[in-house]
Amino acid sequence: MMESLAFCADVLVVDDDAFFRATIADRLRDANLKVMVAQDGQQALEMMASNDFDAVVCDLLMPNVDGIEVLRRVNVDFPETEVIILTASADIDIALRCLRLGAFDFVRKEKDLPELVSTVQRAIERRHLSQAHSLHATTKIIFASEDRRDLPERIIAVATKVMDADDSSLMLPDINGELYVAFSDGLPNEITESTRVILGEGIAGRVARERTPAVIQGHPTSDSRFAGTVASCAREVLSSIVFPLCSGDNAIGVLSLNRTGATRRPFRNNDLHRVSLLASQIVLALENQQLMRRVTATDKFTAVGQLSTGIAHEINNPISFIIANAEYVQVVLEKVIRDHCDRASVPGHLEEHDCLASFGGTSGIEDLCMALADIRDGGIRIRDVVRDLRGMVRGDDGTKEPFLLSDSVHAALRICAAQIRPVAEPSIEIDSQLVVMGCRGLMSQVFVNLFLNAVYAIREQKTPKGRLVIKGFCDQGEAIVEVTDNGAGMSPKQLARIFEPFYTTKPIGEGTGLGLPTSRDIIKWHGGEMRVHSTVGEGTTFKITLPSVDMNSSAITGEATPQPPTFAKDTCDRLRVLVVDDEPSICRSFVRSLSELEIVPANSGPAALQILRDDQEFAAILSDVVMPEMSGMAFLQAIEDRYPDLAKKFIFMTGSVGYADIGAYAKTRCVQVLEKPVDMTVLREALRALWAAPTATST
Repeated sequence: MMESLAFCADVLVVDDDAFFRATIADRLRDANLKVMVAQDGQQALEMMASNDFDAVVCDLLMPNVDGIEVLRRVNVDFPETEVIILTASADIDIALRCLRLGAFDFVRKEKDLPELVSTVQRAIERRHLSQAHSLHATTKIIFASEDRRDLPERIIAVATKVMDADDSSLMLPDINGELYVAFSDGLPNEITESTRVILGEGIAGRVARERTPAVIQGHPTSDSRFAGTVASCAREVLSSIVFPLCSGDNAIGVLSLNRTGATRRPFRNNDLHRVSLLASQIVLALENQQLMRRVTATDKFTAVGQLSTGIAHEINNPISFIIANAEYVQVVLEKVIRDHCDRASVPGHLEEHDCLASFGGTSGIEDLCMALADIRDGGIRIRDVVRDLRGMVRGDDGTKEPFLLSDSVHAALRICAAQIRPVAEPSIEIDSQLVVMGCRGLMSQVFVNLFLNAVYAIREQKTPKGRLVIKGFCDQGEAIVEVTDNGAGMSPKQLARIFEPFYTTKPIGEGTGLGLPTSRDIIKWHGGEMRVHSTVGEGTTFKITLPSVDMNSSAITGEATPQPPTFAKDTCDRLRVLVVDDEPSICRSFVRSLSELEIVPANSGPAALQILRDDQEFAAILSDVVMPEMSGMAFLQAIEDRYPDLAKKFIFMTGSVGYADIGAYAKTRCVQVLEKPVDMTVLREALRALWAAPTATST
């Protein structure tokens, strides 16, 4: 942690009487105050031009420039400095005149001198309170604007004003952890855009690493801490304050304040107290920005999740029976066609030949089968997109499991297909065996953001042939994915800020500035890092590096590839299955597609319980999760209470986004969960596994 800043006030004693001057100076030094002396008003004003004093103790009657004139000049040129007037007389009119001109107090040399120390201390305290109040009022500007994109600019405006600096700079960590100039009101653009400081190097880098501020007078090498450093700009700087912005034990930035004029007063160590108050407000603003980014992203994510829950459920139900019925019709049609073709080829069967001709002959039949295949493929594409969306909005439940990176990439490509297709043809070269530990859905979010950013950059470049290249490979135990586009690219200044919350190069309404910061957080959660290389007019490459996982180390979570059923037909022929779903078309599609089984449909949980009251001879129960009247979980609970043996034959079907929650609940009940649209081959495998499992004895 940064050490607390010691404070010692500076006082100027002005008196043409050497005895009184020395006496007052000694008393103030005994009170641990730093004291300088001037023998007349003119010398005092000259000293104040190059030094910052908290208080001035000034004799009233002096030759040439008297105490009244000193008081007037201080109020104009150094209004924060408190002035205490000393006098040997007790003229009430003069005392009132001094107080009206702004004197802190009027002290008689003989009578009030013993109380002078406490008077000076009160004056210094008032100055500090006044500065704190002014600082508090001024720093409200930092928090006032709702536009969080210009936060660095507002911070510098306040810092320059509060500290009476000629120029100020705010440095923040960039994508590689190096400090860059987020905003400066004095440095040339070429300096701000090119400056990069590694922690521990240069002045700002050393201050950030040590988390200790510095007051520099003249050349930086005058401070032993900065021996061997080179100034980033050749201009002459009179005095500087370089202050670390710390959050806990971490430096999250550096504030630099400069006074450059030869006639200006230099900064002093006591100014560090005021900068520390300012820095605390700056850190709070930066942390609030991070918090707002997380809250905004969470709110948007929650809203998308809630919307997706309803959409996924409503889409998955019709897609379920569209795919199932298309498969059923295709199988039946192919069988009918084979039978007709066989008979039509036999001489004398003119009726079958005419029937075949009515469909356009063999080519017409092939077109009909192709149309059915297209219907099925279209349904599967919709199913895959909904599953990808569901995987993305499940979010992070804190658990990690191995998954194929290629699955996340392809899921993101499916979601972004409509945006990518008009501007670029994706080129994908990714190792299908790349496995990482984490969350497939969260990783898909990262790629969706990168792909959409690439689309925007390509459009901005107006290139006639957009290019989006995705490469994935393993290098020395690390999984690496590179996403490259030939879009507009980014300047060094833009590149340095792309991970700042709310920073965006897109017009208002098209970008929130949250995508890349959130993506970097996701990559860090996966134990990896994200780096960027970009050239204006040529394009951008994002490189993601993640710890890879041995494919054989554990089961891989990915897109399921249905396998043909392996059970013999006679093991399930006409076994009875109760199907509970509030969508009648789904029940009918099960009846058609699972013709080897006896399917008994029920349109609700209560209806299914009514059937079970008189008949419990079922080999399995398939139940939807989201249903009116009674949910699937409530239905299972009722089965467990009334028919515990049937509870062991239970399978959930769900099209809801909250699959992880349902899955966790099902695990506690040892119940399988199938995602809608249910693939009939996968369903048959689930039934086979259910019937092959040893029957547990009831308790």
